[in-house]
Amino acid sequence: MYCKIKPSILLSAILFILIAFPAWYVNIGIMLRVSILLSVPLLVCYITFFKKDCLKILHKIYKNNNVKILILFLLWVVCSGFILVLDNRYNLPVYLSNILLRLFPLIVFPFFVGYAFSLNNNNSRVIKFYYCFILFMLIGGIIDLIFSLFHSDLFLRVFVSNRFLRNTIQSKALFLGIPRIQSFFDEPSYFARFICTHLPFIYCFSNARLFKKIYINKFVLFTTPLLSWGLLIGTMSPIYLVIAIIETLIFLGYKHLKKVTTLKGSIFIIIITLALWIICLGYNSIDFSETFIQRIRDTLTHLTSFEDFIKAEPSLANRIINYINMFIIFKKNALYGVGFGNIVQILHHQFLSSPVPLTAEIIRWITTPDNNTINYAIFWNILAETGLIGFLSLYTFFISCIINLRKLYIKKYCNFVKSLYYTIILIVILTLYDSNLTDCFIWGVLGISLGIIDKYNKYRLLRKCRKDIFSEKSNS
Repeated sequence: MYCKIKPSILLSAILFILIAFPAWYVNIGIMLRVSILLSVPLLVCYITFFKKDCLKILHKIYKNNNVKILILFLLWVVCSGFILVLDNRYNLPVYLSNILLRLFPLIVFPFFVGYAFSLNNNNSRVIKFYYCFILFMLIGGIIDLIFSLFHSDLFLRVFVSNRFLRNTIQSKALFLGIPRIQSFFDEPSYFARFICTHLPFIYCFSNARLFKKIYINKFVLFTTPLLSWGLLIGTMSPIYLVIAIIETLIFLGYKHLKKVTTLKGSIFIIIITLALWIICLGYNSIDFSETFIQRIRDTLTHLTSFEDFIKAEPSLANRIINYINMFIIFKKNALYGVGFGNIVQILHHQFLSSPVPLTAEIIRWITTPDNNTINYAIFWNILAETGLIGFLSLYTFFISCIINLRKLYIKKYCNFVKSLYYTIILIVILTLYDSNLTDCFIWGVLGISLGIIDKYNKYRLLRKCRKDIFSEKSNS
């Protein structure tokens, strides 16, 4: 069937809807994402109008060794869950809803669309799309802040289901009375995680040519890092602020310290030394009581006692307590786990015999169950929900993607490969602390990465990539 719409345009529209609205929900008895309701019809149109194109991509995906590892994980999730249903350890309706409404639309779809999108477009177009996607999320943060300053929840009511953090006194007192910024995300910390994972991408393309107009290009590339840091501080997530500082120092250190004898390298060392000196002098003299930096202070001063630590930093304590109890659940169900998406009620019962003290928030959740108290991290959730086999297959897939990107990065094909390499490393590291397996943008990035790897491996595009406007050579 002939269709005027190009597959690349349709794929970019589907990918953008899937990854740009991570908390866009509608209540129809269960919390189902609006982005999925819009993406599925478009995906059906793509499969219908471009059957040959779709079949070719499916064939390439099947031949990819990395994807075979992912397929093993997906099959294990489906089969192990079905075995648990037969063993009366997993409710059948819950199992089917998690498979049909979470596994396929939130993991398989964005991965496939990301893979197909990268194959149907040249690198320059993929990079521009992804950079504009990052800008879109940052602009969402600005709009969210503006609405909150006027005491309006209109932005959150349209795009976000979870608004309880906006109305708490604690969240407003953490940063001079300004509400926490969360953009299109379900929680401010999720927005902070998104910024942290994409700082390498922003840094790698600080000298790129993204737009035809030079003054627009310079303005966007200059303001994006500043905007990212401003919004990161506005999320009031101390852990991610520390992570962002560390990764920035590593990035700048790697870039300049190897040129220590040059003027730039010397200036960098002087600036870092002065900054550390000022921080040390001002740490005890500056009043941080009205800022979220006080949370970092309180946390560091109460590390010797877990009870005091819980009072000083309940958010981090919630995560630690959740993950300790999830690990206990894993030890009791090491082979099959408890079933994909089946952790909530089992964790609720596990808290009753928790080996560590519980926070006031978790105690309230035990008496009146509320999913908002559950903190998700892929590492611990996958261990508890899919057992050792599911865990090993998923992390083998992650590590395999990183290794393949590393091979391209060593050859210095282009900055895009380097930024994807760093971004996926950060995503995998942060799965230990705070992440959700059904974050569509994670799977979209993985799909794009494997599509890029396949293009390089098949066509050996070294010369083309060197001519690319985003290559190492053009940025030097």
